[in-house]
Amino acid sequence: MSSAGYLTRIDLAPIVEELGKVAGTPEKSAEYWEGLRRFLLARCTRKELEDVVSCTIGKENFGLHNRLIRGILYNAQKRSV
Repeated sequence: MSSAGYLTRIDLAPIVEELGKVAGTPEKSAEYWEGLRRFLLARCTRKELEDVVSCTIGKENFGLHNRLIRGILYNAQKRSV
């Protein structure tokens, strides 16, 4: 089998760490992760997720949030070795 399917995965740990820092408190961080979990389980709307993201990490950090989502999707399509 070709090694092309085994491309390097994105290390999400630095993004997760940065999200925790910008949230500021453990409570806001937990609220962010709970909101994301609810969205991924289709238990809230995109608008509700945007409200949670805005309140917990701030509008200025939507790019960081989007990097996490893109990283998760990228890693999901890569094969593990």
